[in-house]
Amino acid sequence: MSSPRNPEQSRSKCGSVGKSQPYEVFTEADSSARAYIELLDVEFYWDGQEFDVLNPMTGKTIDRWETEHEARMAEREARLAAEARERELLEEIESLRRRISE
Repeated sequence: MSSPRNPEQSRSKCGSVGKSQPYEVFTEADSSARAYIELLDVEFYWDGQEFDVLNPMTGKTIDRWETEHEARMAEREARLAAEARERELLEEIESLRRRISE
């Protein structure tokens, strides 16, 4: 995040301590605050009540992304298991057909 998203935002610099890098915190008109941390490639967001860590590419919270990722992985594993079972059953059918035709 290199510049404010709209003119109603305000900026403040957060310091560098040790080897940490400076970053800017943008305060929105609604008092929410955002800061992009390049080193971590994440955006921190505070809405005044809740703190979130966002994936800057998707804008989704990291925990939501992880949950969706886990769901996609579970779905993929289930699909691969079903495909493997289908292959087994087709092989069994073919084997039975060969026995019948002998």
